[in-house]
Order: sequence, then C-alpha cells, then structure tokens
Amino acid sequence: MKIAMQLAFCCLLTLFQTPTLLAEESFEAAVEDLSRQILNSLESRNRPSVAVADFTDLDGEVSPLGQFLAEELTTRIFMASAGQFDVVERHQLQRELTEQSLSLSGRLAKDSLARIGEALGIGAIVTGSVADLGKEIKINARLISVESTKVFAVAAVRSPKDETIADLITQAGQVGEKPEPVSAHTGKNASKVPETVASFQSPFLKISESAIRLTEDYRRIKLTLTFENTTDRTLFVAFERNTAILADEKGNILKIRAIQGLEYVPSYQAGDQDNYSVLSPGVSYPVGLTFESRTNIEGSIFSLSASLFRFEHGKVEEFTAALGNMKIGR
Repeated sequence: MKIAMQLAFCCLLTLFQTPTLLAEESFEAAVEDLSRQILNSLESRNRPSVAVADFTDLDGEVSPLGQFLAEELTTRIFMASAGQFDVVERHQLQRELTEQSLSLSGRLAKDSLARIGEALGIGAIVTGSVADLGKEIKINARLISVESTKVFAVAAVRSPKDETIADLITQAGQVGEKPEPVSAHTGKNASKVPETVASFQSPFLKISESAIRLTEDYRRIKLTLTFENTTDRTLFVAFERNTAILADEKGNILKIRAIQGLEYVPSYQAGDQDNYSVLSPGVSYPVGLTFESRTNIEGSIFSLSASLFRFEHGKVEEFTAALGNMKIGR
C-alpha cells in the first residue's frame, strides 16, 4: 500500500512539472492530429497528390506561424504516407498563384485552379486559418478540389497558446514589410536608420534574428530566429541538445529551456536522419527558443551560441552558430 501511494505521488509530480514544455508538446500533438485528419481525407477521396498553402489569420494575413504550419503539414503528410503521396512545396504553389494573380482567400475560377493543378500535378490544395482565442488557438484546414474548386473535406484542432506561438502570430504585420524610404532633400526618417539584424551565415544555412523579448516575470528571454536553406537541395538540420546558451553584455549566462520549430537531439542520436528537421530549398522557417534565469534578467544586449548537426549523405557534420548584438525591445 505504501509503495502504491509513493508511485501515485510521483505520477502527480510528473504531471505538474515543466508546464511550458507540456504546452509545446500539446501544440506538436495538435499538428500531428491535424496532419492525420488531412491524410485520412485524402486517402478516402483518392487524392494522391496535394499542395499545402500558407495558413492565414481570420483577416487573411499570413504570419510566420501560418508558414510554419504549412511546412510542418507538408513534411508530416509526406512522411505519414510513406512516400505514397506527392506533396508539392508551398513556395511552388505560391509561385503559381502569383504568376496567375490568384489568392486562395478569394473566389477561384474553375479554369484557373485547373491550370494550377495541371502545372503542379496535384488533385487537391490544403489551405486554412488560425484563430486566436486568447489562451488557445484553433486551426481550421480546408481541402479544395482543383477540379471543382469546392471544399471536399475539413479538419480542425485546438492547441494551448504559449508565448512563442503568440510571438509568431503577432509578427503577421511584419511579413513582407519594407523600410520606409528616406528623403535626401527633406531628411524625413533620417533618425530611423535600420539597425543591422543579427545573423549567422554558412555555405548552406542562414540564421537571422526575428524577435527577442523579455517576459513579464523578468526570468525568461523569448528569441525567435529565421532559418533559411540557401542551397538548391533539401537540408536535414537539428540542434544538439542542451548546447544553446544566451549571454548578456555583463557575462551572465541563460540556459535553454525549450526549442520550437526545429528538432533537437543528443549527440548519440545524431546518426539517425529521422531525428532531423527537413529544410526545403529557398524556404524560411521560424524557430523559437526560450532561455531561463534563476534570478531577474537585467541585461539588454544578448549573444547566442549553439551547436547544430547537419546530416548529409549518411554523415553527420557538427557546426556552431553564433549571433551577437541582439537588443531587447528592438
């Protein structure tokens, strides 16, 4: 009886530990559930080829979260189908839509969508939206037939909204924004000289700072990076577990608490390609990192150092990415 009570107590402790990580796992589970719903609908309707478009918010704006969802669904549908489905990359779909001056948020002409289907060799398009419900988000997906332009299936999931997801949602207005031009004659905006964005560049990968902020409890830093595959081939990349550190201008070190958007693996599992995130050529991916301190964070300028793995041709390459001069509130 005493042993049983001890086991029950340990289970309760496990349930209440690391709430941030549990929320992130719930988001991952929600995306996995959504991909399975979509795959089941494709299989039941015999649609072996599909393209996944960027998801939008309810105003039709694309956020980094919507881009991330499209990339995740593309990868998960392909992997879950064991290669039986042809899944077209989102940037290829977007290029076709741009060339034909079309948008999936409006009414599509049957012949226009048919041309896209023929050009890409697809029978369906997955599109959808993300609704911000306060403490959680709801993701709605629609499957559109390229033959009839009609929705033939839907899927939906809910997920808790942690701070990283909230950051990705609020960046919707920043996607595609350009700096306002400066007038040499009037001096307008002369004081608004854009600061250099912290970045890391290798022959195959570019990592740039997207956002950095301090949480309200002054104990955590939320850092959002953009990973871009600069090659013409697929990359397999992952963080090495527990190697990412953030240091402020005073030399104080913050330890990594959570990573979202890119796989992280221990070194002894780096030889398995299944443990890596798939980065498609020319595509940008938002990656969120949370760092934590035991005391209040007083620094304002931070530097990142992290070890990563690259898997190619059966071999593992380890490299270090470093980004500096990242300022809170920029």
